[in-house]
Amino acid sequence: MTKLLSIALGSVLLAGVGISAQAADANHAIEAAKAAQKQAALVGGEWRDTGAMIKEAEAAAAAGDVKKATHLAEMATAQGRMGYEQAMGEQKKQFPPSYMN
Repeated sequence: MTKLLSIALGSVLLAGVGISAQAADANHAIEAAKAAQKQAALVGGEWRDTGAMIKEAEAAAAAGDVKKATHLAEMATAQGRMGYEQAMGEQKKQFPPSYMN
């Protein structure tokens, strides 16, 4: 009986460690999204929905939905990177756009 109780307790502890690691991964993903957003904003390339995605990811993480939080944070990171690349790439050379001349 004691051995069975020890196994059950060990399983619960391991599950808790797994959830904790996932929460840490979600928080890391949110921090990466904030960094990408900031980088894009510094060059005028922040996309409209990036900030809202980060807030939604933070809310999901606070609610314990680490899968949703991580997914939203990764999408926000991608938007931040693409916004930065867009601002620094060919479109920067074309400002103002030719149709405005």
